[in-house]
Amino acid sequence: MPDPQAKPSRGADREQQVQTIFSEIAPRYDLLNHVLSANIDRAWRRKAVDRLGWEKHDDGVFLDACAGTYDLSLELARRPEFTGRVVASDFAQPMLVVGQKKLDGVPVVPVCGDTLRLPFPDHTFHGATVGFGVRNLSDLD
Repeated sequence: MPDPQAKPSRGADREQQVQTIFSEIAPRYDLLNHVLSANIDRAWRRKAVDRLGWEKHDDGVFLDACAGTYDLSLELARRPEFTGRVVASDFAQPMLVVGQKKLDGVPVVPVCGDTLRLPFPDHTFHGATVGFGVRNLSDLD
């Protein structure tokens, strides 16, 4: 029988658990994501950016919360008509470090920060995305 203490559902314990897990799997995260989704994750990201409405502010600043290794950030930043920048925030610094090699010459600014306590004032961004990270937030409210 599983230990009920092994999976905290809310609060600081949950945050620490998620941060630890994603810090540990960072070197294999991209491979796991592509394999476990049968590469459908790539199409999901394209569709999310297509629906974002970034074209109204093609030179704007956009947030990618729970950015991981930047795949969703890059989907927007590499659009030919996009001249703005993406702030990619994640609280698992190893994820940001592992993805850093993808950022060569791309307007993505990494920020190590918790999506539930973002260090930005209101009205900073023209839009925001979050990929798979919502499932891991300790407090969806």
